[in-house]
Amino acid sequence: MRITGLINEQKTRDYFKNAYGVTPAEAATDEDPGSSFPVFTDGREYFAGGFKWFYSFMPDADPAGFAALVKNAKLRHANVVFNVSLPFDPGTRMINYILDLKGIVDPEKRLDLYEGKTRNLVRKSHKNAFTLTVGAPPEDFYALYSASMSRLKSAPRGREWLDGLTRSFGDSVVTISLYDGGKLIGCNYAICSPDYALLMFNISDSAYWGQAVNDRLYDELVTWAIGRGIRYLDFGPSLAGDDSHNHFKAGFGAKRCYIFNARRGSPGYRFKAFMSGKIRSLKLRLASLWAHRQMIFRYLVSGGTATVVDIGLLYAFTRYAGLWYLASAVLAFIIAFGISFFLQKFWTFRDRSIDEMHRQASLYLGISLFNLGVNTLLVYLFTDFCHLWYIFSQVIAAGLVALSSFFLYKYWVFRPERPHA
Repeated sequence: MRITGLINEQKTRDYFKNAYGVTPAEAATDEDPGSSFPVFTDGREYFAGGFKWFYSFMPDADPAGFAALVKNAKLRHANVVFNVSLPFDPGTRMINYILDLKGIVDPEKRLDLYEGKTRNLVRKSHKNAFTLTVGAPPEDFYALYSASMSRLKSAPRGREWLDGLTRSFGDSVVTISLYDGGKLIGCNYAICSPDYALLMFNISDSAYWGQAVNDRLYDELVTWAIGRGIRYLDFGPSLAGDDSHNHFKAGFGAKRCYIFNARRGSPGYRFKAFMSGKIRSLKLRLASLWAHRQMIFRYLVSGGTATVVDIGLLYAFTRYAGLWYLASAVLAFIIAFGISFFLQKFWTFRDRSIDEMHRQASLYLGISLFNLGVNTLLVYLFTDFCHLWYIFSQVIAAGLVALSSFFLYKYWVFRPERPHA
């Protein structure tokens, strides 16, 4: 079984050592390249097949042969982490799409690999008067990258990290950039080896999605790979459930592979690694929240405004209209819903899309109805059992509901925009 990818490159090994203090522990044997994984270590753990986002790709692996490799690595090294891309599903949520160019030398033949809709969008994209450059990352790459990460509601990596990655891989880095006049509107950042290229970043200005800017970027990357004689073009990892991005990649003829990213070792080691992962995840979430503190401030103001309306109407309906306090709570919640939706959509999350509004309103209403039930139950419990004033009960209930709703709104209702698929 062949092992390919950036993991076989000396530049990758140098990068591991300089950036993370991770060094080779063993390599696949020259006599039998499929007898073992390339293995790296930081002195505490062993990393079989790769490290971080650099994984091995085994295009002709089979379940039985791969299981034997895993068993062999476990016998050689305790506490091992596997990071391998496979053409079959070993049971994982992480996938990647790889386009096998199969020795194509005529760039025009690339269109035969694409699905019909993708071919049409690619042809449409070439009618635009955009300027194409191929080479090192442009000066304004980081600004577009940061803007893209913010649109995706994710904290961008620091410029020093990105510059260090580019310096480490040197001429193995290639960027396909598109300009509208002097404005950078899209860029693909890839790292290549003689027979394999990994797309690290695909970034673009969402204002140009209607002109199929991402289809043009991917098509130009495929054309470049054919010219370089590259066999495998890896469009990068993604979650198995990310249907929009995955369908987009599949449209270019790329096939789904599966990233086996798993730990093997003693129960104590796995538990410690599990807790370390949770702590790292928490730190990343806190960093993301800090990076989006302005969004959180807008969320609190929007939610606070809706809450003031909610509580004001609750008081007015109960005090002056003579309604039962629970009926007042229901009516006030419904009215506050409309105010909350428009404030959160257009101001908090800066989502200006209109075509998605029906879907978003339905999801928002579903969450709000669920919240209404939770809110009403909490008001009832706090008022009738804890003997709190019903206004205090509503304040506490609203705060708990708002806290639990933030991530649903951020990642599900007003989720990041997707490129054309």
